[in-house]
Amino acid sequence: MKEVVLFNFICISTDIKVLPLHVGIIDSNHPMLAGERYEIVCQAIGSKPAAITRWWLEGNKITSGFSEIIEEEFGNLTTNILQFVPVPEDNGKVLTCKAANPAIPKTTIETTLLLNVHFIPELNLTVNGSTGNRTITEGDYIHLECSIKANPWVYDVAWHFRNRLLTASKTKGIFINNQTLVIEQTKREHSGKYRCSAENFINRGTSNSVHLTIKYAPKCKLHDLQRFILTGVETVNMSCQVDADPKDVIFLWSLENPQGVITLQNWSDSNTLNYSPVTDHGFGVIHCWGRNSIGFQEIPCQFELLAANSHAPFCSLLDSD
Repeated sequence: MKEVVLFNFICISTDIKVLPLHVGIIDSNHPMLAGERYEIVCQAIGSKPAAITRWWLEGNKITSGFSEIIEEEFGNLTTNILQFVPVPEDNGKVLTCKAANPAIPKTTIETTLLLNVHFIPELNLTVNGSTGNRTITEGDYIHLECSIKANPWVYDVAWHFRNRLLTASKTKGIFINNQTLVIEQTKREHSGKYRCSAENFINRGTSNSVHLTIKYAPKCKLHDLQRFILTGVETVNMSCQVDADPKDVIFLWSLENPQGVITLQNWSDSNTLNYSPVTDHGFGVIHCWGRNSIGFQEIPCQFELLAANSHAPFCSLLDSD
């Protein structure tokens, strides 16, 4: 009689789940240039089943622009390639690659990359703390500030006025301290476009242009005294030519001589006067004064009327005072 031997066989499953061992961003120590396209590679190894990897930028999940490759024959290697075009605002942000075993909850491991993005200087020009064109009254204090964002930092800052390089001038009341331009007392010749520029090792950047319009009270175009010598009863046609901004100017005409000062024509929008001295007291210096919304003309336009038989000009009497 034969002995029968019975065997019990136990089937053991070898489907072992393994946590991700390591995740890393490859060759990540180089600065990037804004606007250029880069392939950033993240690799995760050791997970079983293979890890799933995803990208995050400053806490925000990136949902497109990447591809994932899984190679099980190499120890379940997962490679994630991100097509990334950095912008200046990305400088200093944190890029994160996360890897997780899809079969085991809460198994995420991660690695981070601090972005170093190089870019051309970005500049913003303000006047007295405000952006945009400004209207200034002559004599006002003006502070222009050139705000700069740059990586790497700039090594040169320049100021431009009417598309020409502007330099500091103590005699003109223009003071420059790197990113600051100060005009202590504005004058009408300060009207025009201003901008600043700065350069780093990438290139030179330029700010927005700011146009300053300097408003001023009337000023006589002709600074010299205009003299008329009359041989009889003649009519003199005088024109009061002034520079002003705004140009809505009204005028006052007066006559000054040893007898005193009299008004010939009160405030009106006429800058011309037709005048005939009918008596000896009608000669002297005629003043034309202008006024606009900014103020009064400080120095009048002057016209001297002399009789042909006069011994000395009236202006000598004024000078003697």
